Amino acid sequence: MYELFKGGIDVHHIQNVLGAGLLGIEKNRRFVPTRWGITAIDDSISRRLKSEVMKYPPISDVTVFSGAIHANHIVCMLVPGDWKFEMIEIWEKNSMWAGDSDVIVVDSETKKSKNDYSPIGGAYYSARLAVLEYLSDIRRNAEVILVRRATKDYWAPLGTWVIREATRNAMNSQPVKCEDTKEGADTVTKFCGGDTWLKHSRLYTELRTQKSLFDF
Repeated sequence: MYELFKGGIDVHHIQNVLGAGLLGIEKNRRFVPTRWGITAIDDSISRRLKSEVMKYPPISDVTVFSGAIHANHIVCMLVPGDWKFEMIEIWEKNSMWAGDSDVIVVDSETKKSKNDYSPIGGAYYSARLAVLEYLSDIRRNAEVILVRRATKDYWAPLGTWVIREATRNAMNSQPVKCEDTKEGADTVTKFCGGDTWLKHSRLYTELRTQKSLFDF
């Protein structure tokens, strides 16, 4: 799969081939349900990209990206450092999976392999893949905080491909360069329309604590 990806085949097409049971040794080929296939490929390819990205030097600036597709808003902050990834998923009240109040799910990883399935579900792996594609392209490493905000206009499930494409949209946008993580967080809050994400981000707290220790 990774060889197809590095050869320029988009993951969407690889997922179709896997779903049709056309990958692997012929006698072992099986049809793969679409949902499982999407997550399996997003996870497999992003693991390979992650091992590649961890060899690169860190980015030089705190940068924030923003993009959206089908009422799914992605805001991503990259901070100089070794690979860490935190995703904060916010289902706004009255959106598809939320009632009268926001539903928030958080998951994260470090340089170590992530073996447990994310409580966020397939969206975690789709978003991670898109961020790693960007870092691989620029040959840099980073600590990443990514916020997915699903609004009430997202009323029908379209699949995790929406998250991958929304994140790609964000990573292809003009980034906002920030002086430090505080300014970066303020920019994320501005793009998100509120600071709900901040109350749930352990990585941001860790980054601010590290800065305070370095200042001391």
